[in-house]
Amino acid sequence: MAFWKFGSSLVGAPDSSTIDKLLEKPDCSVSDLIQDNNILTELSTRKANLIKFFTRPDAMEDLVNIIIDIENPDKTSPTSSASPSSSSSPTTSDDHLNTTHDESKQDELLNNDSDLEPSADSHTEKPEISTEDKQPKAKKNVEGYEDEEDEYEENDIEHGDDGEEHDEDKDEEEEDIEAAETRRRLDASVAAEILTGESYEILKALSDDVKLLNKIWTILDRPSPLPVLTASLFVKINEQLLERHTNELLEFMFARPNLVKEFTNHIDTPSLMDFLLKVISTDKPSAPTNVIDYLQQHDFIPALLSFFEPSYASSTQTAAGDVLRALIALSANGTNDPTLIGPNELTRQLVSPESSARIVQLMKNGGSALATAVGVIIEVIRKNNSDYDAISIVDMSIDRYPPSPRDPIYLGYLVKEFAENIHDFQTMLSRPHTERLKTAIGEIEPLGFERFKICELVAELLHCSNMMMLNNADADVIARERDAMREAMIRAGREMHAVEKEEANTHDPDDISDSNENSGSLQNTEKRDGSFAPEISKPDENSKEDSTPQSAAHTSADTAESRANSDAGLSTNPVVGDLLKMALVENRVMECIVNMFFEFPWNNFLHNVVFDIVQQIFGGPMEDSYNPYLAIDLFDGCQITERIIQGEKQSKESEETYKVRMGYMGHLTLIAEEVVKFTAQIAPESLADVVYDKVNSPEWEKYKSQTLASTRQKYNAILGGDQNEELFDGHLNDAMMTAWARSGSGRALLLQGVGDSDDDDGADEERGEERGEEEGDGDSFAQYMSQEINSDTQTRFISSDEDEDDE
Repeated sequence: MAFWKFGSSLVGAPDSSTIDKLLEKPDCSVSDLIQDNNILTELSTRKANLIKFFTRPDAMEDLVNIIIDIENPDKTSPTSSASPSSSSSPTTSDDHLNTTHDESKQDELLNNDSDLEPSADSHTEKPEISTEDKQPKAKKNVEGYEDEEDEYEENDIEHGDDGEEHDEDKDEEEEDIEAAETRRRLDASVAAEILTGESYEILKALSDDVKLLNKIWTILDRPSPLPVLTASLFVKINEQLLERHTNELLEFMFARPNLVKEFTNHIDTPSLMDFLLKVISTDKPSAPTNVIDYLQQHDFIPALLSFFEPSYASSTQTAAGDVLRALIALSANGTNDPTLIGPNELTRQLVSPESSARIVQLMKNGGSALATAVGVIIEVIRKNNSDYDAISIVDMSIDRYPPSPRDPIYLGYLVKEFAENIHDFQTMLSRPHTERLKTAIGEIEPLGFERFKICELVAELLHCSNMMMLNNADADVIARERDAMREAMIRAGREMHAVEKEEANTHDPDDISDSNENSGSLQNTEKRDGSFAPEISKPDENSKEDSTPQSAAHTSADTAESRANSDAGLSTNPVVGDLLKMALVENRVMECIVNMFFEFPWNNFLHNVVFDIVQQIFGGPMEDSYNPYLAIDLFDGCQITERIIQGEKQSKESEETYKVRMGYMGHLTLIAEEVVKFTAQIAPESLADVVYDKVNSPEWEKYKSQTLASTRQKYNAILGGDQNEELFDGHLNDAMMTAWARSGSGRALLLQGVGDSDDDDGADEERGEERGEEEGDGDSFAQYMSQEINSDTQTRFISSDEDEDDE
C-alpha cells in the first residue's frame, strides 16, 4: 500500500496543475481562474501562459469589472454564475430564486388539496389559488360548533406547516444571497491581488489602458461614504501604480477635470485621503512632479476650508482638519527628513491673507469648526517656525535668491488677521454660561471646549509673535514683494506650458523634437528647484533692478525710527508681533484668561495653558518690543501677585475644611516662581511704578520669604529623605552595628581601619585620624553594607540562573 501520492512535488515530476488544465480549455474565463485556490501561488511563479492570459484586454476588463461591481449585485459580472453554497455549484440569480420559491409554493398547495375530503356538511370545492377559497366554510350544526372548531384547528395546522416551509425557503434564500456576496468580495480581493502582484506585465498593461483606469476611478463618482472594501481595493491598486508607474498615473490624474472634487467628496474616507497625501509627497524640491501646482491651481485648500462651514457635520469638519494637519506636517521646514517636501504653495495659500480672513470668519461661528481650526493654526505655526529657517526671508536678496515656490512660509498675514479680530474672540471668552455639571464636590460650571481652544490659540499666537521674523520691520514688506513676483512667475510659467502643449499637439513629430530642445532650459530649471522663476524673471531685468534697491533700503533710518523704543514709535508703526500684543492689552484678554485660571480650579488643562502664556510673557524680549506692556498688564490689570496670595489662602481654607487642596496649586507655584525670576532679572522700576509697588508690597514679600520658600524647600527635598545622613551621622542601629562587627568583613575593616592602608598617601592618613573612630566605623559600615548588597544580588541572580538550568 502506498502512502505517497505518485507524481507529487515530493516524489517524481509534478502533475499538471488545475490552472494549466483550465488554461487549455478554449472557453477558459477569468472567473474560473480566480476561484482556484492556487491562482496567486501559480502567478507568483511567473508562469508565462498565465501572465499572457491576464494581460489580454478582455481578461483585464473582467478583472476590473469584478472589482468595481463588488457592491452592485444587480450588475452582471464574470463571477455572477458561481457562488458558494451548500451544493457544489449553486445559482445565485434572483430569477432562479423566485422560480424555486414559486415551485415550492405550488407543491405545498397541491399537498393541501389532496388532504381535503368531500363532505355532505361541508361546502368544499376544488381549491384555487385565492384567499376566499383557502378559507374553510363553517359547518352549521344545531348541536354546537364543535365541528367548526375542529375544522379551524385542522386548517391552522396546515397553514402552520406552510409558514414553516416558507420561513425555511426564506432562510435558504438569505443564505444564498450572503454566500454570493461573500464570493464577490473574495473574488474582488483576488482580482486586486492579480492586478497589483509581482507581475510587471499585468500592472503595466493596466497603467497603459486609460479606459480601464477610467473605469476604476468611477468608484469616486459613487456617493459617500464608500464601502470599506471598495475604498481599500481602489487605494491598493492606485498605490501600486503610484509606486511603480508614477508618471503614467500622475498624467492620468492631471487629465481628469474634477480631480479635486472627486477626492473632497469623500473627505470622510480616511484611506482615500491618505492616498492623496502620498500623491502630494511625490512632489519634492529635488524631483518635482507638479502635483502641488495642480492642486493649488484647482483650489484644493479653499475646498478643504469650505468644510468648516456650520452646515457640515462635526465629523466632516474634523476629517478636513485632519487632512490639513497632515499636509502641514508633510510640509514642515527646517528638517532633513527625506520623507518631507518642505514649504510649498499649498501651505503658503493656507496662511495667505485671503485664507487667513476666511479661517477667522469661520472660527467665529464657534463649535467644532473653532476647535478644528485652532488645531490647524497651532500645527501651521509649529511646523513653520521662522527661527528654524535655513535662510531668513529678510536675508534673501532678489539677485541671489529669486522667489521660488519653495520659499519659507511667512506667518505675518495670519497673525495680523487674528490681531485685528481678537475682540471677537475676547467676547466669546467672556460670554456667560448657564450650564452646570454635577460632580463629587458639588455643581460646577464646565469650561467647555470652545473657551479652552481660544486660550490655546492665544498661547500659540504669543509663541508666534515672539519669532524673529515677526519682530523685523522689513519682513512684511519683503514678503509681499516676493509674493507678488512669485505669483507673476508661476502664472507666466503656466501660460508657457500651455503654449508648449498646444504646439506639441499641432506640430509634426519632427517639429516636436525641436521645440523640446528649445524648451530644455525651462524643463531643467523646473526639475532643479520646482519653479519657473529664474527663466521667467530674466526678461524683466528692469523691474527686478527697481525692486531690489527697495527691499535693501529698509535697513535705513526709516526702519530705525519705526523700531524706536518709545511709546509713540511702537504705536504708530508696530511690527506684526507687537500688533498682536497691543490687541491683547487693549482688549484685556490676559485679565480674562487669568480670571479663568481661578474660576476653574480643577481644570488642569487650562492651568497648563495659562502658565505657558505667563511664561511666554515674562520670557519675551523687553527691549524694542511691546512685550513689556504685556508684563505690566499682568501686574496691573490682572493683579497677578494679589491673585497668587489669594489663591494660596483659598487653598489652605479648602484643605482645612475639605482636606483637599485646590487643583491649581501646582501651576500657581510655578507662576509665582516665574514672577520671582522675572523681577530678579529685570529691575521692576525700569518697567513701571506699579510693578515696583506690587513686588515690594509687604504681602508679597511675606509670601515670597515664607510660603513660597517653604514650598520650594519641600519640592526640592530628596524623595524619602537623605538616607546617607540618617545612616552615617551617628544614628546607626545597634543591632545592625553588632551584626556588622561580628561578620568577617566587619572584623577585617575594624582591624584594618579606614584610611590606614600602606598604599594610601599621607593626606588620607591625616584625614582618617581627624575623622575619629565613630565616623570611621560609619564609613566602614557603609562599605560593608555595599558589599553585602552586591554579594546578595549576585548570589540571587546566580542561584536563579542555576534553578532555571536545573529545570
